Amino acid sequence: MEVKRMRVGRCPTDEKLLLNSASLNKSDFSSDLQYIEVSTQESDHPFVFTVNFDDKVPVETVCFSLLQRKWATLSINQEIRVRPYRFNVTKSSECVSSAVFTIDFMQKKSATTDMYNSDDMVKEFLTQNTGLALTVGQMLSLRVGNKLFLLVVKSLEGRYSKNMCPLFIYM
Repeated sequence: MEVKRMRVGRCPTDEKLLLNSASLNKSDFSSDLQYIEVSTQESDHPFVFTVNFDDKVPVETVCFSLLQRKWATLSINQEIRVRPYRFNVTKSSECVSSAVFTIDFMQKKSATTDMYNSDDMVKEFLTQNTGLALTVGQMLSLRVGNKLFLLVVKSLEGRYSKNMCPLFIYM
């Protein structure tokens, strides 16, 4: 697959910050692309990101949220290697059947002692993140009502099911 040299940028809009995906310009890749693999010269470990397209993203730039840049150790304007990535949904090792996260308030000053229904939070996470590529250690954002939460993937288990594979594992 074609590898492109691109640059790291910031998310073009606040709405994109909560998508847990990397933003690309449509002219850089085919519009049916769902995932990219990103690597740097400094690291042999590649990272897989779900993608969205936005005309506000400069050509040859991949825009990431602060959480994504922190997780993948990326800096603004850093050169990265980017290639399309495709999950094999028939492999049990690539379809999430169980995921464990730690969760905390994104902003400590907005922390409350209010009770939250974890079942409702799971539903909200799945609603907001269907088809998301996941990796152990990955940091994600989740909005529930007017609160913003930080999630960190602690563990993942995979199982192939013909009828369901909404999230993907990348080791």
